[in-house]
Amino acid sequence: MAWPMTSHHESGPDRRALRGAGLRSRARDFRQYNAIRAMEGRGIMTICDLKSACEILSAVFAFGAAGFWFYASWISRGSFLNTPLAHLDRLLTLQARYNALAATCAGLAASPLGSQDEANAFEWAVNNGADVISCSWGPPDGAWYIPDDPLHQQVHPLPDSTRLAIEFAVSQGRAGKGCVITFAGGNGGESIDNNGYASNPNVIGVGACNDQGVRSVYSDTGQALWCCFPSDNFTPGVTPGIWTTDLSGAAGYNDGNASKGDAAGNYYNGFGGTSASAAGAAGIAALVLSKNPNLTWDQVKNVLKRCCDQIDAGGNQYDANGHSVNYGYGRLNAKTAVDLA
Repeated sequence: MAWPMTSHHESGPDRRALRGAGLRSRARDFRQYNAIRAMEGRGIMTICDLKSACEILSAVFAFGAAGFWFYASWISRGSFLNTPLAHLDRLLTLQARYNALAATCAGLAASPLGSQDEANAFEWAVNNGADVISCSWGPPDGAWYIPDDPLHQQVHPLPDSTRLAIEFAVSQGRAGKGCVITFAGGNGGESIDNNGYASNPNVIGVGACNDQGVRSVYSDTGQALWCCFPSDNFTPGVTPGIWTTDLSGAAGYNDGNASKGDAAGNYYNGFGGTSASAAGAAGIAALVLSKNPNLTWDQVKNVLKRCCDQIDAGGNQYDANGHSVNYGYGRLNAKTAVDLA
């Protein structure tokens, strides 16, 4: 059965009414188009919300050459990296590409999971200079708070067209060195191994951990999980989510309430789920490539394995190879990753 493309924002009990549509996001996400947003600093491109595309592009033009290092700003907890782009013309070219991007978005937003448009999005990213492709979407999850939800057992194979597009990205992207692809692991508290997208060996499946240093309650588990990155939780926890850019003013998630981010409404502090974790992992991959652009995609994946901290190490969480079904190889450490690059 073909499902609509769904984002991996955090899922809670209010998600029950949306399950029939296969949506992972909260109720207010229902009005958004889940499509493609291109972000090009060190070539990060994310396939996510069309609603935010224009705002993100505006942010790039406003911040200039250093603009896209906001991706790393919250990874390093406020230590903003002002490294300029290697080629400023990429920033200018991005504006010229927006019309083509909008057309891609419009088609992808109306397309089901596994469509040819989905495969075309990867090809578009490769052909337009992406170094890292971050995917905060995937098949529908079961409800993590309903243990016997039948969706927990559903297997979602990776369509051949998308598999070939991913193979194209890792073999032809970055002049043959390959694009690094991160995927949200899923928010059903179920097996990532049933998700043909996030479990594909050519991508990095990312889970979520919380501010208590343990697995977020919804985060998928399994052998294919590569690593985890901080995100939100429900309880306990003091962090509502990850800070991210937002539509300006009242148009976005933050309508100008400082408790939701900033008083101007330009940033939102509640980005969560494995969607936020996949984006964070993409940011660390971009930092690695900024340090050593000669690395191949699989070498970057290996760096992201070796840089991990083994959190929640009690109770035989990690096997003899250092892997945990709950955390992959552990929580990503940005500084260690850069040191290893």
